[in-house]
Amino acid sequence: MSKIQYFKPNIYWALILAVLTAFLGMPFQYVAATEWNGALMKGNGPAIYMVFNNQKRLIKNERVFLGLGFKFKNVQRVRNSSLEYYTDGAVIDNVNVYPDGTLLQDKNGYLYLVENGVRRWIPHESIMQSARLNKHWAIRLNDQKLKKIPVGKIMRVADIYLSSSLLEDPNGLDTFILNKANSVSDEKLIIKYGGHDTQNPHQLLTYATYIPIIDNYWSLFTSATQREINLTKYGGDTVTVYVKARNIRGQVDTTPAMYTFTVNISPFYGKIKINGLTLREQNPNKEQITLVNKSNTSVNILGWSLTGRNNNKHVLPTIAIKPFNPSNNPIVLPPNVYLDIFTGMNPVSNLAGGFRLNKCIGYLNNIYNINPPVNPDNCPLPSREDIEPFTFECQKFMLQRTSNCKSDYSIVELQQADILNDAPCIEYINKHLNYHGCVQDYQFDSNFYLNDWRLYLGYSRDIWQNLGESIVLRDQNDMLVDTFKIRDF
Repeated sequence: MSKIQYFKPNIYWALILAVLTAFLGMPFQYVAATEWNGALMKGNGPAIYMVFNNQKRLIKNERVFLGLGFKFKNVQRVRNSSLEYYTDGAVIDNVNVYPDGTLLQDKNGYLYLVENGVRRWIPHESIMQSARLNKHWAIRLNDQKLKKIPVGKIMRVADIYLSSSLLEDPNGLDTFILNKANSVSDEKLIIKYGGHDTQNPHQLLTYATYIPIIDNYWSLFTSATQREINLTKYGGDTVTVYVKARNIRGQVDTTPAMYTFTVNISPFYGKIKINGLTLREQNPNKEQITLVNKSNTSVNILGWSLTGRNNNKHVLPTIAIKPFNPSNNPIVLPPNVYLDIFTGMNPVSNLAGGFRLNKCIGYLNNIYNINPPVNPDNCPLPSREDIEPFTFECQKFMLQRTSNCKSDYSIVELQQADILNDAPCIEYINKHLNYHGCVQDYQFDSNFYLNDWRLYLGYSRDIWQNLGESIVLRDQNDMLVDTFKIRDF
């Protein structure tokens, strides 16, 4: 006990005694061992315990006590002999983990009991009283802190008393939710529910719903037996839905139905978009899907995938920063940059993969028959300083070649240009007026890379349906990023 770093009882408790005496007109009295779960108790020493299910747990020190949100005014002072009534449990020493028996309250006044690491909603005051819980001891939490505590099953009378006669709602009402999926990847979800009155089976019921992550309060009772919710704002969250029935006598199900699921919508939803499709093609090199980064930051899409209506999953391959470089780089899509995804083979490597377009890429159009042709069709012009030493005929030939990005030439063309015997001219052309020479000259320019990437899935056939296709883009965790649907006409 001497190792407990707690407030000094001779100072704080003397102050409490003085206040109680001044306002109540009587000295502080010991209380008997409490019957309340979640009570805070102390004996003659400085230690404070939390009591739950006939077990007392020592709260390690004042930092833990205050960090958990406990209040000194709720501490009951008992005789040491009363503390011996309870068995000892594990020490409470973590300010980030609420101990079993803690009563929590959200901003709307709803109460939850912490048990086995989860929070269980207490839907009715009678259940709280049966569980010997004191609502005045509840710790009020904001939404951010509350969401960190997993949601457990609703507290029911059956959890407190094991008598079979108490397994059902006392009003004879039973509410149920038909949805079963533990995770949902759709943008919208329809919650379907129903119920029945065991005492009046043919009676019509009305229903109210409450979704804490969306609603502030219970909805009004209506005859509707389903509710549609938009999940796009809740990617990665765990959503809990409560539904309760009411009969025409005004009696309400005190044990609402509960359904909990995880929203598998990516944090990149709305940031990376499917910008367009060209699918009505039998040529895989013309079958195209375009993505665009609408966010303000670069996004790594390594491991992302596309899925069609037939549910075949196509993982996006790695890419080369420039053609001819190793295709082992993840695609990091900068803001406002487009990614064209073709079904066919990479025309440079004849494999899956791709590259980012740059201002020298036009030289590859004719050599590799890139289809569709890449833009721009014109390549960087040699600087005036570089070509000034050459003859007029040589300069004219260079400018013609760069304007249409032609890097190959024939002897006939050299003869017609009257530069066949102009060795310095031909040497300059061979060194600079082709793709590799252009990259060497301009790769460090700030505008060298264009805002377009080309990616090839590596198929020799078309893979998407021409009509009624639905393309789904998912991230590396298989969470929904975007969808794009084509009509049947």
